[in-house]
Amino acid sequence: MLATMRAFLSLSILLVTTPLHAAPMRAVLRRAVAADDALLARVEGQTVDLATERMIHRGTLAPTLGAQLREARALSKRYSARVVIWFRHTARALVVHVAVPADGSALVRRVALGERGAAARSAAAEAAA
Repeated sequence: MLATMRAFLSLSILLVTTPLHAAPMRAVLRRAVAADDALLARVEGQTVDLATERMIHRGTLAPTLGAQLREARALSKRYSARVVIWFRHTARALVVHVAVPADGSALVRRVALGERGAAARSAAAEAAA
């Protein structure tokens, strides 16, 4: 739970550090699988009142983290985005990736699913977003 709160806090800080007078910060949200839809909706809902412009990019993820980070760099350039966010789904966790290619930084957080079932998945999705 503490890791989840830290991940959310880190993402929130990243999204709200854009000065009010500046143009909205552009973020690319990757949609690789249908399970991402619930997560993307939650990210949208939690950031709708922030100075952000969210772009959805549909497509599969590269098989390795290094390749995914290279894709994030390319997407950042393509969309002139500061942040690229994507998710990986495992049997036991959601893995949240937040890359800031211009800074060469990335945040990777694992959110445990805990119990099985729709309610547990929904709670994990909310925590991940």
